[in-house]
Amino acid sequence: MTVRLENEGGDKRDVRISNVRYTPKFAIVQFEEYDTVEEVETLRGYMLSVERSMFPSLSDDDYYLTDLIGFSVHDVNGENYGSVKKVMNYPANDVLIMDYENREILIPIVDEFIKLIDFEKQIVTVNLIEGLLEI
Repeated sequence: MTVRLENEGGDKRDVRISNVRYTPKFAIVQFEEYDTVEEVETLRGYMLSVERSMFPSLSDDDYYLTDLIGFSVHDVNGENYGSVKKVMNYPANDVLIMDYENREILIPIVDEFIKLIDFEKQIVTVNLIEGLLEI
């Protein structure tokens, strides 16, 4: 399987995965193009991405978190606060990262915060608790 590696500086590399081993905390990926740990260390900080066509099919009620990127973020009263910039996976729960007044606001993807995801209108409705938007 070919995947793309890209760093924040815009350097892109297409590489082939030759092996994957799973541990309780992470996956260890081996690339055909890199033979030593020292060579792979040069890739630290790169983001790995896969073409959408490689994703497994989903049922009608399921979605990929990456689908939320670009959605508007509204509170339960309908006020627009920004848009979803990224989605991150953390051990406790996944998190939406929203652009808000030139800052990143992290919103846990849990029922307490995420009230509705409208795919047709591309809006995530959230319950913004007191202090969430404060510096």
